[in-house]
Amino acid sequence: SANVVQWKLPKQLKEISGLALSTDERLFAHDDEQAVIYQIDWRSGSLVKAFALGEPPLRDDFEAIAIAGDDFYLITSNGVLYRTKEGANGAHVGYERIDTGLGAQCEVEGLTNDARRKLLLVACKTPRSAALKGKVAVFAWSPERQALDPSASFAVPVEGFAKQIGLQHFNPSSIEISRDGMHLWLLAGRQSALAQVSLDGQIVTAMRLPGKLHPQ
Repeated sequence: SANVVQWKLPKQLKEISGLALSTDERLFAHDDEQAVIYQIDWRSGSLVKAFALGEPPLRDDFEAIAIAGDDFYLITSNGVLYRTKEGANGAHVGYERIDTGLGAQCEVEGLTNDARRKLLLVACKTPRSAALKGKVAVFAWSPERQALDPSASFAVPVEGFAKQIGLQHFNPSSIEISRDGMHLWLLAGRQSALAQVSLDGQIVTAMRLPGKLHPQ
């Protein structure tokens, strides 16, 4: 059986909005209200370093982090991406602000790097447009073209999740891509549910999580 390791995070990380692994498998996390990125030693839970975007650090509603090569991305609930490079401990680094335009479509709360297709995948938590009402949406953003990629985006009726696990709503709060790059994992914190979907939005499997173990 697999060993389970649990550790308590430093007080600076009382609330983590997102986690991401670099290509060399170092773990990074970020604060929810200001653009500070932390490196955590996942073997011990200790804090390795922290660096900030801007001086003073940018303040916004940061929801997720992704790493693509040597580029670090933070995304806000309104779909604004901030791209930067890794900084040394205590550094204040420069950044590029990129408005994806997704804020008009939905409230964003998930981001992952699709390295195989060279895309960033964005999960919509709550629809804001009539076109997305009653749907679970994932949008693809191309950093190379600085544009959305409709061919890799999808929106599926929430009824599919109702059929699988009896949920009337499924609001993704996190998205991760499988190691082989062929499937997506969507986590809905509000409903304590987890789903695996194909890259075109077909539900492969879905399950409820124990609320007592996963309160948020």
